Amino acid sequence: MTELEFAAVRHLLNISEESQNLAHAVLVEGKSLRAVANAAGCSFQFVDKNTKVVLTTFKRYQEARRVEESAGTQLPPGWECATLIAPVELIENFRRDIAEYAAASLNKNKST
Repeated sequence: MTELEFAAVRHLLNISEESQNLAHAVLVEGKSLRAVANAAGCSFQFVDKNTKVVLTTFKRYQEARRVEESAGTQLPPGWECATLIAPVELIENFRRDIAEYAAASLNKNKST
């Protein structure tokens, strides 16, 4: 999990700041559950539980974003909506490639 992703869900968490910091050390900093537990003077299970709370909240957050992004949009099977941050030239190329792919897929479906 990235720092930005963790920050996005931090305010949605219903656990103490200390518990959030333990989960952060595991999920963002990449420390082991045992190392975090030992350093904090708590049990491995406590750190694991809080890490799972953050991961569950993050998954719900991601699903909510997907629903929000695709609101009012009927996507073809196998497609998903994504936010793209890139140089303008690459975005123009990407849009052209997507349009060509969609047209080819449509033509393929019409001929079968």
